[in-house]
Amino acid sequence: MFDSLGMPTEVIRSINSLAILQEKTGNASLACITCGDALSLARECGSAHDIAACLNTFARLKRYMGDVRGSIDMLHEALSIYQAIDDTDSSAAVLNNIGCISADIGDLATARAAFEEGLLLIRSISNPAWTAFACHNLGDTKARQGDPAGGLELIREAIQIRARIMDHSGIISSLEAAAFAICDCGNVQCAIRLVSATSHYRSKLGIPARPVQKQILEHLIDSMKMQVSASDFHAAWSVGRSLTEAQTVSLSLYEALDFSSDVANPLRT
Repeated sequence: MFDSLGMPTEVIRSINSLAILQEKTGNASLACITCGDALSLARECGSAHDIAACLNTFARLKRYMGDVRGSIDMLHEALSIYQAIDDTDSSAAVLNNIGCISADIGDLATARAAFEEGLLLIRSISNPAWTAFACHNLGDTKARQGDPAGGLELIREAIQIRARIMDHSGIISSLEAAAFAICDCGNVQCAIRLVSATSHYRSKLGIPARPVQKQILEHLIDSMKMQVSASDFHAAWSVGRSLTEAQTVSLSLYEALDFSSDVANPLRT
């Protein structure tokens, strides 16, 4: 396949793929140069899809190198292109990337808007893994914005989907997001058990938390320790470490949001 100037689009895509490989092998600086070459060629040739793909790669590299603003600007340019050519899948992916970067730097309003738009697109695609990812991201953002009950509804949807498709890493992340929301809803004991369980799973499966997520979890644990006695904290933590994944999923889905609720759960002591 050739672009309007007769250059095979495979050439541009091969250079872009090389940049991705260089990034994965730890040579981000060289990857930026390579990706820049691919982007220049794509712009010269007028290949809209290749321009957007290179922008997406370059945005990831800029984020890795610490240029967050530059990364977001490139993602918005890529999004405009994908929307212009009606590429729903790629538009949804870019919106999610914009949301994730914005959330990581604390711009929750921008993150929420991107996640909401992305979820609408993803639901039209009917991709379970993508739907779970989008529900998790939007739910977590809503919870962090002060709407833990609304956020938890979406996080629970993500947990159910991820349990169904056996996405163990995703289940852990969503259980941790559920713990954050459930704690803010008033059920600190349940949140302690969830965090304890996921900590055990991460260690057992060799799935470390991302630095940003690790920081959020540490803050949550400190907050929970301040809300209960030391003995109650350790008791709940011990219970959490004894739970199977299925039991922990059940706990996150059906445990009452506060201690005044009459909702019964066999895992509650």
